[in-house]
Amino acid sequence: MPDRLAARLSNGLALALVALACATPPRPLVDADQIAGARALDTSFRVKDRVAVPGPHGAEYTLPIGEYRPGHIDAEGVYYAAPQGLHERAGFAKRTVAGGVFVPLAGPQPWEHASVYIDRDDGRTLRVPIPPDLLDGPGALRFAVKGEEQGS
Repeated sequence: MPDRLAARLSNGLALALVALACATPPRPLVDADQIAGARALDTSFRVKDRVAVPGPHGAEYTLPIGEYRPGHIDAEGVYYAAPQGLHERAGFAKRTVAGGVFVPLAGPQPWEHASVYIDRDDGRTLRVPIPPDLLDGPGALRFAVKGEEQGS
């Protein structure tokens, strides 16, 4: 029985390492990068009113007002950095953390599936989905191409 457990753990570890090896880290944008049929460098994500998004373990992330510019891209989407970072509140603790808005590459209107991203101190990135009611219709969060807001 212990040999089976050791074999399962070994196989599980090998699969985890393969999955990690396949994940590509974000890289800086180049002219050829595209999102929603537009050159990614010509896009931005606008936050017109402060928006609070609930996160894991009771944390809350507030997106400050501003123009979030694209900075990085990976196989899944584009990372739009917050101008002065995000405000993280967990219990009574408050701090400013690096992060912004992540917009996936897939779909004709990818901004409808945006997430908040937080750059963690350990080098990993946490993504927290933005509730759909905050992304639907005209409102505080808007995706723009060459300065023109997209969607409803």
